This record gives sequence, C-alpha cells and structure tokens, in this order.
Amino acid sequence: AIATTHQGADEVSTKTETLAAMRAAMGFGGMIHNFKNYVLRMDEARIVKVKKGIAATRSAIAAFRNLGISHDEDKALKTIEAVVSAYEANLGKAVTLVKEGKTPEEIDKLVQVNDDPAVLEMVKLVEGIAAESQMKRQILTNSLETVELTAQFLMFMAIVASMLLIAFCTWAIYFKIIRPIQKIIGTMGLLARGKTDFQLDDIE
Repeated sequence: AIATTHQGADEVSTKTETLAAMRAAMGFGGMIHNFKNYVLRMDEARIVKVKKGIAATRSAIAAFRNLGISHDEDKALKTIEAVVSAYEANLGKAVTLVKEGKTPEEIDKLVQVNDDPAVLEMVKLVEGIAAESQMKRQILTNSLETVELTAQFLMFMAIVASMLLIAFCTWAIYFKIIRPIQKIIGTMGLLARGKTDFQLDDIE
C-alpha cells in the first residue's frame, strides 16, 4: 500500500527540496551529463561521476518516498527509477564498448536512453507538489475562516447573555428591592399623616 501523509507546509517544502536534489543528481553535472561526456570523451574519470549521480538520484528518490507519497507520485518515481536503471545498465555496456575500441558515434547509437519519460514525470511531480501546496493553503484558509466565524458567534452569544443578565438583574432589583421599599415608604407616609383606614399589602 502507498502511504499518503498530510503534514502541512513543511512536508511540501521538503518534497520540493528533495525533487530539486533529484533533478540536480540526474541533470547538468549529474548522471546524464557525465554519461554523455563519457561516451564522447571516453574519460574513465567520468565513470565514477556517473555512478555517484546514479547513487545520488536513488537516494533522493528514497528520501521522497519516505515523506509519504500518493499513487501518482509512486508511479512517477518508478518511471524515473527505470530511466536511472537504464543508464546504469548502459554505462556497463559503454565501458565494454570502449574497451572493444568502438568509436564515440558507434557507442552513442548502442547506449542511447530515452530521457523523456523521466522528464515528463518530474514535471508531474512538480505540478502535484504545487497542487498539494494550494490545497493545504486552502485548508488553512478555511480553518481560519471557521475560527473567525466561531469567535464572532461566541462574541454575539456573550453580548446576548450579558443583555439578558442585565435585564434579569434590573427586574430582580426593581421587583424584589425597590418596589417593596417604595411600598414601605408609602405605608409609613400614610401612618405619619394619621391615616389608618387602609389595608397593608403583603410586602416581600
């Protein structure tokens, strides 16, 4: 099974860096460049450089896999690995042909490798990383919007709760404190004026 991980922007950044390392190991100054130079110049020092490029490419592919890959990324990496293996096999063939005294033109015809599939899959990897990055940014944006809406809702509820509490306190103070006091004061006023022909209300 192919693992798919979602670890945020750091993962996307690491995939971008790993892919850049992979391209450097394969491209100019790397595996393909040194392979072609070996075929043209028959310089044995290039053999070591080609092998280093192969090892570096495979190391980058392994590092990319360790980050967690999708099905499409796995397919792309397998295509790139196939091209790397083709260069590795043809390097051995080229070395043998050099020893047999073949010319660079003859060797080049016998050890040609089609790079197009690897190039195409690398482009797909770049596009996939860009799409993944966009998706993560959208998820983050949506999360921030959700947090903002939640905060606004909580603030609204707090304001409503405060208004209800104020209304309740106002009611309680008036009916439980002010109104009974007013009744007491009114009753005392009547008594002070010598009026006793009234019925006392129940004062709570």
